Amino acid sequence: MIVAGAVVLPFLMVTNVVGATLPLTPPLTPPETISPEPSLSPSSTPTPTPSVNPSPSVSPSPSVSPSVSPSPTPRPTPKPNQNPRIITKNLPVGFARKGIFRFPYFAAILANDPDRDWVSLSVRGLPQGLSLGNCTSQKGWASCQIWGFPTKAGKYPIFVQAFDSRGGRTATTLWLTIK
Repeated sequence: MIVAGAVVLPFLMVTNVVGATLPLTPPLTPPETISPEPSLSPSSTPTPTPSVNPSPSVSPSPSVSPSVSPSPTPRPTPKPNQNPRIITKNLPVGFARKGIFRFPYFAAILANDPDRDWVSLSVRGLPQGLSLGNCTSQKGWASCQIWGFPTKAGKYPIFVQAFDSRGGRTATTLWLTIK
């Protein structure tokens, strides 16, 4: 509300076609044209006489502007998944049991993923006396241990597969020689 002297004038708001709210105030009469308040006497109640008409005339202009819908935010195209890689290319040579002598064997198979996806390994075909030890699966890489005491000499195919969390897969055969 706007207060001018003793006259209280309403403050009006008009919304235009675009949606912005604009203030609309009635035209104010300069202060010198507002009649001054009469002096107060005990027998009369003062009544101000405003010379302002608080109802402004607003002519709506119904112009319709074409609505423009915002385009969706473009999302980056995800890079195609790259398959994990088996880093281990060769397994060390092991030695089979000779009489009462047993020879321990230890090897590690490693894989990584160029996209840093979670990687897991599968190892099959270990000869008798060897087993799959601790396997660690992490974001970006994995490892599995082979350990034990080989019992029989020979050349053994070890089938290794690496999988990533987005469906990538790589497989290879590593040859394990036990003398």
